[in-house]
Amino acid sequence: MKYKRMILLSAALALATGCTEIPAVPVESSVPEPVTETETTSAAPVTEPTVTETEPETTETATEERYPALLNSPADIALSDVDGDGYEYTFTYNDTVYHANYIPDKWQVIDSYQIRNSSDIEKICQALSDEHPIHTADYTDYRTADDMAQEWKQHNLAYDVLPSDSEWKESARNVDLDPQDENKSAYRMFKDRFIEEY
Repeated sequence: MKYKRMILLSAALALATGCTEIPAVPVESSVPEPVTETETTSAAPVTEPTVTETEPETTETATEERYPALLNSPADIALSDVDGDGYEYTFTYNDTVYHANYIPDKWQVIDSYQIRNSSDIEKICQALSDEHPIHTADYTDYRTADDMAQEWKQHNLAYDVLPSDSEWKESARNVDLDPQDENKSAYRMFKDRFIEEY
């Protein structure tokens, strides 16, 4: 039963992130489609009604509308070192104090799931990166604020998709920005952790 649940969660994450790693298998029907004949009594040509299709609103656009940008620059969060040791930090966002912990080559933002605006997430990541940059996965360079923000948004997505009784929901509350998760989708992060644990 637990294995079945893992498969369902990975499928949900794959669908939510637009994952293309799961190949679709075409299904062929063995039932022939019915053939219908229509008669027209008028000489006027029959025209199909015009249907205007609109693009569905993306999740990110809907999120941006519900959570408007509050920051003008990375400095707006007032990132500060709590004890002067360079490991425990606080910052303010939307009148709430958040905690961020720095472990060499990794930032952990506590309760990051509460921050939803993409532009603001990127500014917060820029402030963190300015304080302590994080290496890329190949350790040849440093991650950009945009890349770190993408990982943060994948954590938020995982938090939204995972059921409340999931053992992974708690870890999705807090984002860990480190080299190993550079450019990974929520599906890929879930898959990697599933492989590590089983």
